[in-house]
Amino acid sequence: MRFEEFAAAHGLVLKHVEAGRWVRCPTDDKPGKRNGAYFYDGDYAHVQNWATMPNAETWFLDKPMAPCDRESMQKRMEASRNAHAQERQKAQQAAAKKAEAVLHQSKIEQHAYLDGKGFPDAKGMIYRPDETTNLLVIPMRVGKRVVGCQLIDRDGGKKFLFGQRCSGAEYVINGRGVDIWCEGYATGLSISAVMAAAKARCCIHVCFSAGNMEAMAKAAGRGFVVADNDISGAGEKAAKGTGLPYFMPPDLGTDFNDYHKAYGLFSASQAMRKFLQQQ
Repeated sequence: MRFEEFAAAHGLVLKHVEAGRWVRCPTDDKPGKRNGAYFYDGDYAHVQNWATMPNAETWFLDKPMAPCDRESMQKRMEASRNAHAQERQKAQQAAAKKAEAVLHQSKIEQHAYLDGKGFPDAKGMIYRPDETTNLLVIPMRVGKRVVGCQLIDRDGGKKFLFGQRCSGAEYVINGRGVDIWCEGYATGLSISAVMAAAKARCCIHVCFSAGNMEAMAKAAGRGFVVADNDISGAGEKAAKGTGLPYFMPPDLGTDFNDYHKAYGLFSASQAMRKFLQQQ
């Protein structure tokens, strides 16, 4: 397999290949950002999607090598891995510090995004970086430690802090009961409302991406998934990859928040109750 094919298989979007240094690049899941990184050396390369891959994956050129050449390559590989690890650690530390500052400067208020998602009375942490901007802040934690945050504008535009850790990070809603795994914050709010109407206790894990949801739910090995019904099929594929039962809204191109808004609380809770009875 050529390096370009290997990178594409791991979600990296490459327009051209640079050698000898770590290069940031877009990814399939975040084409407008530079969440991907690669290091290309000719004989080998490392690739990583910072949002979904906890560690870099390595590609090797398929050719015979003399023992001395292989030893030299191993030394170069180790040096490039160390350089990448140091860069990631610094970026993650800076992002975590920035997230703490953002949360400290935020106030609990209503937000247009929550209104648009069917929760006009809901409040969240609102960050105002300037006089005209207000962003809904969703803390992202690994365990109890804040590692970053998702920032959502009035129109639903979402972004993470530069360099932050996303793999293994989550936002937990409620905290007691059956574990439910999902991608988005609005989806989590709808699940919470529907489960309350169904009189079922739950611990909702908002994982922020299909890949992270799959990895976290699979590692936990308990509960069930509420998947997005993506046109691409990515949500259902991730749900199946967890090995857990999953509920998915019937309409293509929708998530559970869309389903909740379209069909109403009663119908959504009845559908969820029926799903739970079948488990």
